[in-house]
Amino acid sequence: MVGNKKMSLMRLKRFVVKLRWCMKLLQPIRTIPNNEELVQILGKKPALVPKGHFAVLAVGNGDDEVKRFVVELRFLRNPALLNLLKEAAEEYGFQHDGALVVPCKPQELEKILQDNS
Repeated sequence: MVGNKKMSLMRLKRFVVKLRWCMKLLQPIRTIPNNEELVQILGKKPALVPKGHFAVLAVGNGDDEVKRFVVELRFLRNPALLNLLKEAAEEYGFQHDGALVVPCKPQELEKILQDNS
């Protein structure tokens, strides 16, 4: 009887592990917004980026948390921003048009940029 309980618990544990793995696969995949979607998100057409700057979109947990930043190139020396760019490369890949998208809340990116001013 005790052996049957152990076997049942082992099967249950394996089932839970498989279930967690399946749930992880079913999570929605975040994508980089194209220019038309960006206009819908921001409510306006994004302005051109001045020379010596680059555009960054901070995308929070929800789709409603999107803010566009125009950042000076000197910020590419900031370790916190570099870590965000590495995360973005892992999550979104390298091939896309337009602004760089980083997976963080706009407030977090604002703090990083203010700390390095």
